[in-house]
Amino acid sequence: MEHKRMVGIRLIRVADGQVVGFGMAFVRNLCHILDGFCYLGYLWPLSDDKRQTLADKIMNSIVVQV
Repeated sequence: MEHKRMVGIRLIRVADGQVVGFGMAFVRNLCHILDGFCYLGYLWPLSDDKRQTLADKIMNSIVVQV
C-alpha cells in the first residue's frame, strides 16, 4: 500500500467508493493472472471508459487518483 500512497492512487470498489481491503486486493492480484494470459486484460483499459483491466472488471474495482 505504501507505493500507492507515494504515487497518489487508491483502489476503490465501484459500488460504494470504499477502499478495497487487503483480502480483496489480494484476490484482484490473483485475477491479474488472467490479464497476462494473452495480454488482452492489460490492453483492455485502452478502450474502456473507466480504464479498468479485466481483473478490475471481475472484482468491480477501479484505481483512482487522490
